[in-house]
Amino acid sequence: MARIHLTGATGYIGSALLARLRADGHDVEAASYRLPAAPPTPIEADILIHLAAVGGGSHHLKRAGDGDVAHTHAVNVLGMQTLLDNLAVPRTRVLSFSSNSVYGTAWPPLLASESTPINPQSDYSRSKAAAEALLKNSGLDYMILRPCGVFGPSPGGKFGSSFLNVVTDRAWKTGLLDMFGGEQGIDTLFLDDLLEVVSRICHGEWHGRQTYNVAGDIVSVKSMMEILADAVLQAAHPCEIRSKPLPPNPGLLLDNTKLKHDFPAWRPTRLESSLSALLEARASMQAWR
Repeated sequence: MARIHLTGATGYIGSALLARLRADGHDVEAASYRLPAAPPTPIEADILIHLAAVGGGSHHLKRAGDGDVAHTHAVNVLGMQTLLDNLAVPRTRVLSFSSNSVYGTAWPPLLASESTPINPQSDYSRSKAAAEALLKNSGLDYMILRPCGVFGPSPGGKFGSSFLNVVTDRAWKTGLLDMFGGEQGIDTLFLDDLLEVVSRICHGEWHGRQTYNVAGDIVSVKSMMEILADAVLQAAHPCEIRSKPLPPNPGLLLDNTKLKHDFPAWRPTRLESSLSALLEARASMQAWR
């Protein structure tokens, strides 16, 4: 088992990852400082998992720090340098969470593989690209994950800002489910599938100095919404379903071919199953947090 130092352990993804890694038997130290402040003591770990970040979010919900350029740079870029400077063990491997936003957007939506040139178009995405560059130039053994919008329940009632989490929350609270139609593609990532990738990496499926898109399979918006509507009905939650057109929206889609090739035992959960799990968790809660 590995000694792991985890930043961002109190957030939506981080809290779920902390629970999963400890259940796997790893010795996980959850960071108690806020970047770019330096850790109180040098980091002694086999693997540094760097998840902490500010800014970004989604079209549906913003994250803390969004719009504050100086703060975003300080945490996401200077924070990365602070961590690298405070590694006590030169052989420590670094697993860093970046963002799909480093590829930019296009219309029709861009299908991005890991070999697609990055084209960050926001302060947040530029900060994540700069942090990637720092890590790649550090001389350390690293892996970089670029996930798309993550959905699903996290321990303690935390939910992210991805489209499926937000639209499900609204349906549950208001009794209205807006059915966005259209053949435009969309990629989704179930939280448990992301945790499984990290678990496999920490258990020895390490592919040094590699970058991976982490996403489920691409489906049309219409298909995704039909699956969601069916899952809501099966959850016996009364909802009025309203059809809405989806206007053309520049975006990007992640190609997960490389991930599937290098992690042959990993496959994304079927959307029907993952949405059922999301709704089951929502039904068990008194309030969405």
